[in-house]
Amino acid sequence: MAAPNPAHRVPLPLWCVVCSLVLLAQVSMAWECIEEGIPPNVPIPIHNQTYPGARMCKDQTPDRNSCLPLLWSNPACQGGYYLSNSTGIPQAFPCPPGYYCPKNNICLVPCPLGAYCVRATRNVTVYPPKVNCEPNYKTQQTTNRTNIFALTCGGPAALDDTVICKKGYYCPNVSTQILCPKGSYCRAGRVTPQPCPLLSSCEPGTSAPLINGIGLIFDFFLIILVILFYLALKYKTELNKFLRKHILPRLSNSKTYVIYSDDEEKEEAAYTEMGILQKGPDTVPYGSTDGSRRMVHRKDFTLEVMFCDLSLTLKGSKKKVLNGATGQLRPKTLTAIMGGSGAGKTTLLNALSGKAYYGIVEGTVEINGQAADISRYRSVMGFVPQEDTMHRELTTREVLYYQGILRLSGFTTFDAINSRVDEVLELLGLSHIKDSQIGDEEKRGISGGQRKRVNIGMELVADPTLLFLDEPTSGLDSVSSMQVCEALKRVAEEGHLTVVAVLHQPRFEIFQMFHEVILLQPGGSIAFQGSTQQAQEYFGELGYPCRQNVNPSDHYLDVIDEHNKKAEQQGKKASSNSDSVDAADGQAPTCSLGELWSMRQASTDGGTTAGPVTSIQSSTSGQAFAPRMPTPFHIQLFFFLRRAMVLQVRQLGVLILDQLLVLISGAVLGALYNEILLRKLALLLCMTSMAVALTSMLAALRCFGSNKPVFWRESAAGVNRPAYFLAVNISQIPIILLTPLIFLSFFYTLVSPRAYFRDYYLAVLMLVWASHGLGYAISTIFNQRSSQMATVVLVLVSAMLSGAQPSLCKMNKLIIGPVLYSLSFARWFVEALFEKEANRYPGALVNEVATYSSYQGYTLDNFATCISVIFAFGIGARVIALLCLMFKLQHVVLLLLRLRCLVSFV
Repeated sequence: MAAPNPAHRVPLPLWCVVCSLVLLAQVSMAWECIEEGIPPNVPIPIHNQTYPGARMCKDQTPDRNSCLPLLWSNPACQGGYYLSNSTGIPQAFPCPPGYYCPKNNICLVPCPLGAYCVRATRNVTVYPPKVNCEPNYKTQQTTNRTNIFALTCGGPAALDDTVICKKGYYCPNVSTQILCPKGSYCRAGRVTPQPCPLLSSCEPGTSAPLINGIGLIFDFFLIILVILFYLALKYKTELNKFLRKHILPRLSNSKTYVIYSDDEEKEEAAYTEMGILQKGPDTVPYGSTDGSRRMVHRKDFTLEVMFCDLSLTLKGSKKKVLNGATGQLRPKTLTAIMGGSGAGKTTLLNALSGKAYYGIVEGTVEINGQAADISRYRSVMGFVPQEDTMHRELTTREVLYYQGILRLSGFTTFDAINSRVDEVLELLGLSHIKDSQIGDEEKRGISGGQRKRVNIGMELVADPTLLFLDEPTSGLDSVSSMQVCEALKRVAEEGHLTVVAVLHQPRFEIFQMFHEVILLQPGGSIAFQGSTQQAQEYFGELGYPCRQNVNPSDHYLDVIDEHNKKAEQQGKKASSNSDSVDAADGQAPTCSLGELWSMRQASTDGGTTAGPVTSIQSSTSGQAFAPRMPTPFHIQLFFFLRRAMVLQVRQLGVLILDQLLVLISGAVLGALYNEILLRKLALLLCMTSMAVALTSMLAALRCFGSNKPVFWRESAAGVNRPAYFLAVNISQIPIILLTPLIFLSFFYTLVSPRAYFRDYYLAVLMLVWASHGLGYAISTIFNQRSSQMATVVLVLVSAMLSGAQPSLCKMNKLIIGPVLYSLSFARWFVEALFEKEANRYPGALVNEVATYSSYQGYTLDNFATCISVIFAFGIGARVIALLCLMFKLQHVVLLLLRLRCLVSFV
């Protein structure tokens, strides 16, 4: 099956499963935007002291209907006073310590823990004459306006900032306020001092740690570990020698270590004599039974491909780029496909290999004399693309090794795979650079010619029977091109392979090296097929002999172009005149070379100038093709995971930069919002979701986005796609677990939130999990350039719908408002941490909590649901990414539409 085209991908619809779960949870919630009021059942401390004749407010809430329009009740209804009849006559008294007396009420309300409720005292100054009340509850009353000394000071009238235990102090009860001691810090409303974190500085009266060293120490040790890990990778050879010389001898009392080493023979012999090294058994080279190295393994089963009237029409423009091609690809033969620009060389190669997904292929293709789909032989077929598609961070040997592990038969042993890799390295002349990284435009690696040979080796190591190559010599110098073609000719002759390659301007020696050549003319018709010697004879018969000191390949292409131009001109003249053109008069015929070759084949009864087609049934008789058994899923998963981890280690600098950006974003947000207040918490959490989601998504785009060409190549060869996807996800787990710690190392210590660290870690962890999943989905849907813009837009839209501004209550006024903000992962993140912060506020701040939670529209008992929805976002995004990797776009859309109908029906 041909690999799906990554260029034909567009955004998918919203995820039906996640939408349904979120909307179901949303319907079950009753968002109530309360303008004002105190929630019932507020925890109130026990007050031992009683006040005879005083009345407590019912349900611990103010009763605004108690104030009657009586003269004696008016002073008690001003706020800060209560009415008592302890003397037999109702009188107004200042609110006693531990209580507050609401306005328009005559009863007492106990102050909750975290409040500091005391009766205000008068502070009198003689000159200038002045009377102040401390604390100033603004509940002063006077019986004589001309005498300022007749002023009385009342108690608190409401639970506001004037009765909250001040920051820098703690209040063990509602009538006592104590300065926060050294080594502790006290936020507003604290009942007990909070111990200062380890390695932090807290002076007396501190409301937050002045210097918090936990984050610095964590980041310092993390940097040390990264440096040590980098040095161990850079000097791994020296480290190996040190361990073997100094560590292993001390540990080798009664143990024998089996080590497969590539060190010098003298060193190994010395270790063997010491008794600490026992060299592993020698392995027999691949395809050999006597220990002698055989460079090429001879095939017992060969493939002959015959194609007749093969045509290809582009799906979009309906243009025919391949027209009636008929020919044959033989075993033990190296065949070259040549032609001018636009002649259809690569199109013919793609049509034969089953990769022409961009057009409609017509005609018949027979394999070993039977009509068959080429995809059935995918396990024994190799295709070398023109681009050097491989992981540039791996070494030459690693690239070939992983291809051998993933694509050779499941019965192949690891020793045979290693031997096969060594053979291919030696065959292509790559043994001296086997431990060198491939490299790219930014990091210097092997040369372009060597990279091209590695590209070919990726298919040779898979032991193919049928091998297609798209311009394997393009971009190479003449020496490298000669080495590549020599290797291809050798594997074709000695291994009985069917090898066909598209060539572009080969030198004379390279052209002569090919057994057969297929020449295409513009329009996609075959002008000749046969050996190079037969080509010289055929064109000589047509009156186009090859001149001396002229490259035959260039000569034939010039002849095809010149002859077809003359034929086209004569055809136009013949159509304008009634007289036909006489070839005997020395004029060029009206037939093109493609038509002449077709007539030549018809005259020889379907044969070629080489004579009748030689059947290979004798060599394959009695043998039925059996597809190669693929490598088991768990083995592919293990080696995909191993390769993914190696790639991460080789990209250590990029990973460090990603985490550095996370650290900086957390430090900046923490510094800007030190000692965050509840009224600004939603905005801070919204910005936090943007910072974490952006850094995580952009980093996740590289997991599949930059590796999609390699994935399409491997998937076309038959590797297990779910194993690849699962391995990449598993390899990212350490990063997902580490990112919240790095972000919170500065953020949590600078902001000093009230919620526990574990709550923040869990919420940020789920946010990183969902962000990585969304990054995977975006990278599989969009191309690499558009995916970054799509990521930024998605994060911004999600942040705008988080409920910070505008609030959820305002968005509820829109018809689709609840649907929109329910699909925002940032909304669930903000609500989860807002709940944990609000629930940690003391009872004295219950009015503030109720006011801002009702204004934002967040509930205070929904943490588990919020975390579950964020986790579901990550699962849903990963499912979409997997579907895009496994199926073509139209199949994914059809599957989602069917799933949507099923959900709607349920």
